[in-house]
Amino acid sequence: MFSHKGHIGITIPSDTPFINDPSNPDELGVVISTQNVLITQEAKDHIKLHHTHVGGSFSPFMLTKHAEEIHEQYGKSSIGILGHADKVYMGEEMILGRDCDLSVLDDCEVTADPAPEDFVAAVEKMLGSH
Repeated sequence: MFSHKGHIGITIPSDTPFINDPSNPDELGVVISTQNVLITQEAKDHIKLHHTHVGGSFSPFMLTKHAEEIHEQYGKSSIGILGHADKVYMGEEMILGRDCDLSVLDDCEVTADPAPEDFVAAVEKMLGSH
């Protein structure tokens, strides 16, 4: 997960180990253990500052703490993303379900890797700055 000028993007590599089975037609998205998620500090800070909780428990971006009895199998927390793309644009304001726990972001490994060039170019184009 990364950010450029306040816009959040996510790249999901094809070899990502999912908690759910995204190939199942009944699945609406992907669920990934935070032990398999890299996030930039900029993205983490932005999400914590610019998020909205909706009334339901389901949202485009979900942050879930797991019960202790499943830590060994799934890790202590997970991130759920609505959709099945390998590149996801989340926008400027993250919409979270009412039960999402922002501390889940602290379970992800922070990376200094820059946002992908194609993401930066797309945000720049959208903002009208070339």
